[in-house]
Amino acid sequence: ALQLLGGPGSIIGNNMPWTFGGTSVLGLFWRESGKLNDTLRKMEECLPYYLKLTRGHGAGADSVFRAEAQLMRGDDTNAEILCHKALYDARESRQTGLCICAEQVLARIAVMRGDVNGYFTAVKNIRGYAEESSDLYVQRMADLCMSVIYASLGFTDNYAKWLYDMEGIKQTLYAPAVPYAQILHLESLLAKKHYNELYGVSQPLMHEAEEMNYMLPQVYHCVFLAVAKRNNGELSAAKEYLKEALARAIPDGVYLPFAQQECMEEFLAEVQVGISAQLIADALPETRASEYSEAVLGVSLSRSFAALKALCRRQRNGREVIKKAVLRTKSPLTPREREIAHLAGKRLSAKEIAEELYIAESTVNSALKSIFGKLDIHSKTELKKKEF
Repeated sequence: ALQLLGGPGSIIGNNMPWTFGGTSVLGLFWRESGKLNDTLRKMEECLPYYLKLTRGHGAGADSVFRAEAQLMRGDDTNAEILCHKALYDARESRQTGLCICAEQVLARIAVMRGDVNGYFTAVKNIRGYAEESSDLYVQRMADLCMSVIYASLGFTDNYAKWLYDMEGIKQTLYAPAVPYAQILHLESLLAKKHYNELYGVSQPLMHEAEEMNYMLPQVYHCVFLAVAKRNNGELSAAKEYLKEALARAIPDGVYLPFAQQECMEEFLAEVQVGISAQLIADALPETRASEYSEAVLGVSLSRSFAALKALCRRQRNGREVIKKAVLRTKSPLTPREREIAHLAGKRLSAKEIAEELYIAESTVNSALKSIFGKLDIHSKTELKKKEF
C-alpha cells in the first residue's frame, strides 16, 4: 500500500483510537494458541509501514503488545522497559489511547510487584489523560482501564457503571473492543457469586470470542467457569474448564489470567496430578487437535506449572500490598478502627480484641459502634463482606 500510494494516505485519521477504544493490544491481536511470538514479530515487521501510511497512527502499539505479553508471562522488568518505550513513541505522535494502554500495563506491573508509588503514579496519569481530553473515546478508555486495574485488585464494585450491563458495553465500545470488556462483566459476576448468571451468559460470549478468534477472552471465560464450578463443589467440571484454559494459554506462557484468581495456587495443586500434556491437547478443538498437540506437547508442563505457581504467589503478595494502600486512601475508618474491624471480622470478642491491641474493652465497643455506622452494617458477620 505504501509503495502504491507513494506516501501517507488519508483514509485513517489520528482521531480514531487505534485499539477501537479497547485498552489491550494483546486482547485484539492474540488470535491463535501457540502463535503469540509469531504475531509479535509480524506486528514489529509491519507496523513501521503502517505508521508511514497513517502519519503515526498506532505509534507505540508494537511495544505495548510485547509489554502485555511479557506481563502475562511474569516478566515485569522487560514489560516496564517496553511500556516506557511505548509512551515515548505514542506521545510523539499524540496517540493518547496507546498511552492509556501502556499506563494500564504499568499499573498492573505495580500490582504484581506491590509497588505503591508506581501504582498511584500510573493511576494518576490515566485519570490525567481523561481530564485533559475532550474526546469521548478517551474518557471511555480511562473508564475501562481503571476497571481493569480494579479487577486485578478484586474491587469489582468500583467498575464504571456501563460495564455492569451487557448492552451498555455494546453501546459504549466499538465492536472489536467488546469481548475484552466482557471479561470484566463476567469477573464481576464471579466475584458476586452469581454463578448461574455466569454460566448462562458465558456460553454465548465464548462463542462470540471464538468467532472473532480472540484468545484472551476465551482463556478468561474458561478460568472464571473453572473457579465458579470449584466454588460450587463441582470439581470434575472445574477441572475440565481449567484444562481448556491451560490448553489455550500454556503454549504462549500466558499465565496472568490464572494468577489473578486468589484460589488458583491451591486449585492447581489439587488438579496438577491429573493434568498431563496429552490431556490438555485432548481438550482442544478436533479441527486443530494435531497442531495444538504439537505445541502443547513441546512445552514442559511441569516447568509451566512451576512458573504459574510462582506468578500466583507474586500476584497475591503484591495485590495485598496495593489493596491495603488503596483502602488507606479511601477508607472511612481510622487506622485503629481498621485494626479493630479486621479482628472483629475474625469473630474475636470485644474482650479478645482489647487484649490483642492492649486497649480497654470499652474502647473496642465504642469503636465497633462507630465502625458499624460508617460501614452501614449491623453485625460482625457483615464485616467479612466489606472492604475497609
